[in-house]
Amino acid sequence: MASYEWTIPSFDELTATNGYGCKQYTADDGTRYVRMVTRNRYNISTGDYDPYQTFADQNNDPKNGVISPVTQNPTVDVGAYMQGLRLAINTAQTGRTFQDRSHVFNVFKKPAAATAQLQSTTLNVNIRGKRGNIVQTFPAMEYDFEPNDFVVQKNQCMHFQWTGSNTHNNGNPAGDGQAGDAGEGAGGTDRSNIMEMKSMRGSFPLAYDVEGGDSFFNQVKCKYPMDNSNDWMSTAQVKAIFATAGYYYQDGTELKAMNNNNVNPLLNNVSASFRQGLMCCTDSGSTAGEYFFLSTRNNNFTNRSQKMRITIAATTGAQFQYYQTS
Repeated sequence: MASYEWTIPSFDELTATNGYGCKQYTADDGTRYVRMVTRNRYNISTGDYDPYQTFADQNNDPKNGVISPVTQNPTVDVGAYMQGLRLAINTAQTGRTFQDRSHVFNVFKKPAAATAQLQSTTLNVNIRGKRGNIVQTFPAMEYDFEPNDFVVQKNQCMHFQWTGSNTHNNGNPAGDGQAGDAGEGAGGTDRSNIMEMKSMRGSFPLAYDVEGGDSFFNQVKCKYPMDNSNDWMSTAQVKAIFATAGYYYQDGTELKAMNNNNVNPLLNNVSASFRQGLMCCTDSGSTAGEYFFLSTRNNNFTNRSQKMRITIAATTGAQFQYYQTS
């Protein structure tokens, strides 16, 4: 899949008068932030005319002397005393936006009390893809972690967060793919969570009460990114929060469940989005090694693989390393 590694400027860089000069906002709690828009579009264009200088008033209108730069299935003169030849050109396709995945998001000012780890470059780890099998999701893809294979060094941080939907609709005519939304759980819903495995070859998560001694979450310190305190969550709390995609959450020092109910085994009663997410940082005490993860909701042995590998390096550095796997 096409990808782009993007380093998002900090709040201070975005608001500096000699920088981007963005407008800043203040939340009710006094937190300052910048509203940002990323425009992601899947377009198809043609070089047969200048796309930046061609407008609707150039639509074909011979009675008023307007000849379109491109016409439907034109018959063209090829010279050499031959008859014209017809081209297969569909003008509905020559300048079209097939998919628009634009998003609005906020960049917050980093808390003054941020720990040393949070001052480093942070890697955003999220979910890509949509509900359905490989045919139904085309030209997108099935659920996957993004990035799904990377190296984190000592004193680096990862921000785990993702968005989903409760109203996924892939009925007819289904756009570019095939109608249907193959997947697990309630139809039309996205859900993802993070559990650990022993290896990428497996399909079963670790039983933390028996096999959790070498857990990745024992090697990192985690907290909510908007929490200004230096209080880190316990490993048990972090495991529960990731396993339930935030259905269990930290309230002070206690772990509580949304709506005071048990989590549904298929995560049906869990939020589609892990909106604030968790920030997890390595430190000098983190054990180097490879750690493996899956989403219990979506990983399907025969059809789709929503898995991830995180390698903790024995070194300290500022740059993350990525591998392109699927």
